Parts: sequence; structure tokens; C-alpha cells
Amino acid sequence: MKDTEETYVRVTLLATWGLREMMDTVDGAPRDDKRPILVDARALQVGPVEHALMGDHVALMMPTRKIAVVIDEARVSYNSERAAQRAHVNLRVFTDEPEALAWLGADADPKAPA
Repeated sequence: MKDTEETYVRVTLLATWGLREMMDTVDGAPRDDKRPILVDARALQVGPVEHALMGDHVALMMPTRKIAVVIDEARVSYNSERAAQRAHVNLRVFTDEPEALAWLGADADPKAPA
């Protein structure tokens, strides 16, 4: 589920999604949009292997985007961050959404003017 905003693109991954649905969401993102991306993955129930595979996929599909992924603290593994960064992709994992937004340089109100 994607919501296109003014200062960043917010992607919310649903609890019922597995790896295929996550990859389909990345594949469907517009390639010509250069705004940073906030991925809200707090509801996901996938494990560290899927996190790493998703990081590899993001690195392949969005190599020039700045991406912050927010994950529930109980499930955080940083595997997607390590996988993406091995490919020199600017992706970081956070457990706090305001911290992720600050790193993106995005306003907490996504519709605020840049």
C-alpha cells in the first residue's frame, strides 16, 4: 500500500504480506520519482532471512533512492540494511519513525512544503 506524499513517499507493508508482496510493492514504485522513501514495516511478521532478501531486492530496484525502513523493535535484525549497503544503497533501518523521518530530511507532516 503506497501513499504518495509531498516531501517523501510513504510505503506501508501489511501484516499479512510475505516476501512476494513486499517485492511486488518495490517493483511497482515509480522509477522517476527521486523523493526519499519511508517504509513502515512495523506490522510485518517476516524474519531476518526475508529482511536480507528484501534489502537485496531494494538495492537492485532502487539503487539511487534514500530509504528509511521502520521495523518493530521486537523484530529488528538490520539484515535489510546490511544487504542494501553492501550494494552501496542508502538504506537504513530504524525502530522509531520520527528518527527515520529526521534521517530522510523529511518533515513529520508529509504534505508540508519542502
